Amino acid sequence: MRVPGEASMKIINHALYNDDDTPVPFKRTPNQGRNGQDVEISPSLLVMQYTAGGNLAGAVSWFSNPEAKASAHVVVGRDGEVAQCALFNRRAWHAGGGMWRGRADINSWSIGIEMVNWGKLTKVAGTWRTDTQATYAGHEGDPAVDVLEAPHFNTPGGAILGWPTYTETQLAKVNEVAQAIVAQYGITEIIGHEDFRTDKWDPGPAFPLSSFRSRVLGREEGGGTFDR
Repeated sequence: MRVPGEASMKIINHALYNDDDTPVPFKRTPNQGRNGQDVEISPSLLVMQYTAGGNLAGAVSWFSNPEAKASAHVVVGRDGEVAQCALFNRRAWHAGGGMWRGRADINSWSIGIEMVNWGKLTKVAGTWRTDTQATYAGHEGDPAVDVLEAPHFNTPGGAILGWPTYTETQLAKVNEVAQAIVAQYGITEIIGHEDFRTDKWDPGPAFPLSSFRSRVLGREEGGGTFDR
């Protein structure tokens, strides 16, 4: 966790830089703008999401594919690695439909952060399965260690599902990235994809959105682990 006064990430010309002033790897996504044209935005909202995949390279590769028709501004891996796919003042395709506080076209006024995580798991014959029905093997080889079992408010009936946990290294880096974004653009609200789309589950119960929001927006002091 970053200590106040310690060097931190920064944003220069809408690109993310590390605390040693080196730029974060940038792989421009073709999936941005509108009708083939770049669209400049003035972001006022930060949206937290997961990749539904197992590694950063796969997510960046997917966002580089025009057939994906999806993207995000930044991807953060489980070991804290970061990649940027769109400048922060450009309209990425991360939100899809939905409205927030009466405003539509969320892509045009928000920044999307994707975190590497398989996301929602269902148990089939005693085995956790991803949304693609692939067997989830766990990040440390033991799925029982890193899967939170919990319902989701977008799932009717309160069914218990599996949610791979985020690593502390990943959470700390996401916190740092988000703080840089908030400081640069004056963002005052952070939400999940699940908050405005009833067909989405990210970032899910394993992500401590409430305490994360408080820390990033300066409403909570101190270090330690993130609380759910």
